[in-house]
Amino acid sequence: MDTLEVIDLSLCAPALYSTVKFCQQPNKIEEEEMGEVVHTSRIKIVREKGPTRRAMIAGFSEPIYYGVHGGIKKFYKVEPEKEHAATLDHIVAATAA
Repeated sequence: MDTLEVIDLSLCAPALYSTVKFCQQPNKIEEEEMGEVVHTSRIKIVREKGPTRRAMIAGFSEPIYYGVHGGIKKFYKVEPEKEHAATLDHIVAATAA
């Protein structure tokens, strides 16, 4: 397994309800301060072979694999050794959750 690319990502999620408040007057916007940071995601992504990437999330012992399958592999004209869910699949699932 060759490590071609390693990316460390830190993403901050602000507390709920820390948003911009829109007033009834169309041109007047009042800003509120953001809430405290409630979580920072620490993820290491390693490109393995071809389109396959392994993500290690701090706090979890098992990796998550990303890759291609179905119409995505057909679109990119690749045939991976093993099919994995694409990043798009995870984004859609996270949005639906």
